[in-house]
Amino acid sequence: MTPERTATELSAEEHRLPEVSDLVAEMHNKALAVVQRLLKPHGVRTVRAHTIGMRLHGDGMPWPKACLIHYAPELTAYSDAGRTVATVTVGQRAGHYLVSLPTADVSCRNVSTDEPGTVVDMICAALKAAA
Repeated sequence: MTPERTATELSAEEHRLPEVSDLVAEMHNKALAVVQRLLKPHGVRTVRAHTIGMRLHGDGMPWPKACLIHYAPELTAYSDAGRTVATVTVGQRAGHYLVSLPTADVSCRNVSTDEPGTVVDMICAALKAAA
């Protein structure tokens, strides 16, 4: 039996990720794809996650109306043991990668989107440190 969740719990969970437009989500996805492609020759396992929500609201009619909500995509890099080594997102203004390295006790680093190789180097260094 699954526990019931209240609307407040759902709304707090919903605000974890920033909402972005469809176009911005696609631009961020392309920037993350560059990093993912550069990590592949190094043997780093990665997953690009896209989160899409649906907001239902009624106006007294028999069928509720719905709108889709896109959230910022993220790239997660894993070690051979399956632990998260790094999480990469693109900043709201799409000018920087935001790299979180939990194994290196670093909350978040900014790297220009013009330098995806720097992100790859940071992730590879974190993988070596975690091994």
